[in-house]
Amino acid sequence: MMVGYVSAGTVEYLYDPDKSEFFFLELNPRLQVEHPCTEMVADVNLPAMQLQVRSNSLIESTFAIFG
Repeated sequence: MMVGYVSAGTVEYLYDPDKSEFFFLELNPRLQVEHPCTEMVADVNLPAMQLQVRSNSLIESTFAIFG
């Protein structure tokens, strides 16, 4: 589904490991209150990444939680 959103934000998904499928939940134009958990698991700085996206900079960090 394309919504035309162009900015920094957070996207929430559910993952079904039995089917290896992701299911979209919601898109928010802000960080969620639990973002430190994501930062810890993925070893990324989400506020810094959002600023990079907003300033049209390349995101230097690449990570994969599943894969």
